[in-house]
Amino acid sequence: MQQLTDQQQQAMLAAYQDIPPELWLSECNTEDRKASWRRWKFFYSSVRRCLIAHFSGDELPSDLPHELRQMCGFHMDFHLALYGVISWGWKYIKEDCPVEIENFPNRPGEMLNIILSDEALGALISTAFPEELTGGNYFYQFSPRKIYNFYREWSEVDKLISSDEELKKPQKMKIEKHLKAREALKRETEKFFHFLGLCIYICERRKQSDKVLRHRLETFKQAHQRLRAEIKGLAHQRKTPRGYVINKGIRTLNISSHS
Repeated sequence: MQQLTDQQQQAMLAAYQDIPPELWLSECNTEDRKASWRRWKFFYSSVRRCLIAHFSGDELPSDLPHELRQMCGFHMDFHLALYGVISWGWKYIKEDCPVEIENFPNRPGEMLNIILSDEALGALISTAFPEELTGGNYFYQFSPRKIYNFYREWSEVDKLISSDEELKKPQKMKIEKHLKAREALKRETEKFFHFLGLCIYICERRKQSDKVLRHRLETFKQAHQRLRAEIKGLAHQRKTPRGYVINKGIRTLNISSHS
């Protein structure tokens, strides 16, 4: 993992400082929505505590529950790797950024702040304001099993795509079906990952002439894969996760983890 300068460390910690912003809490008009905001606030605050310890050389917080501590670690690795790509590839990002983007950040740390804010907004909306993703439909059913199966298929399809073996018809159909589902998810959530996707896209195009950038992109991909695997693992039925139904900002029903 690349080392960050003191200035980069402070920029990263500053990006976590107000995630999610207090202003968003005023938009939470039900107790369940407020509870969701508090859960995400606690999570990002916990990641920030881990980062402070990591940068200062102190021991990581010992009062965090094991699973939360693990998830904080995977998020740390992901965001550190992402910042490594953005900071090293900033020259390319500035040069290749579409001119129509207004208020483009001036520094890599500001870009990270935007990306983290968008990520937190997506997390809050997906768990408390589903109507923002579904075109006005206030009813949403959260199913851990569906999440687990989706990310399991993601890994399986990636392996099939990268395989040198000739694919059979059922395998080709599986790839086609999953890629359509992946594209639908992308359309649903792309506004929360616009700048992240833009930065990675530009750096991927420029990596051939920059060995360090190639290495950092590979580190980022590995961290992303590990984070995705951890999210998938949390939805495994062995962990007996609880599903729920949310309607107009109110959790009205718990559903089985087998749903």
